[in-house]
Amino acid sequence: MDSVGVYRTGNPWVETVNPKLLAANGGISSSYYVPNTTPGVFGANPYIYGPHWFNDDLSLNKAIPIREQLRATLQFQFLNVFNHPAFGLGTLAAQSLSFAQTTTTLNTYRRIEIRLNIEF
Repeated sequence: MDSVGVYRTGNPWVETVNPKLLAANGGISSSYYVPNTTPGVFGANPYIYGPHWFNDDLSLNKAIPIREQLRATLQFQFLNVFNHPAFGLGTLAAQSLSFAQTTTTLNTYRRIEIRLNIEF
């Protein structure tokens, strides 16, 4: 069973931890995680690594000679070319009722930049 990923539940947020591991109130299910309540003993410090982050950029360049001493360079840059969202992990406090719920993304939407350089 995959524990970490992007799970769409129909709510206005996504879950970054499998909803099967969560209780009905939105916190971590007590059958999977019990906080340490014994004095003098370190509590659990779970590490959660988020879903994969895909952010591909693409650049296309074309050099155009105009005259012997003059040329143009046309450049196209596509930032986040596939427009793939990367979600943050959200609240990771174990007792939070919004555990692993997030509406924020770590990257921006696709951007296309066009530039023309004249070299002389």
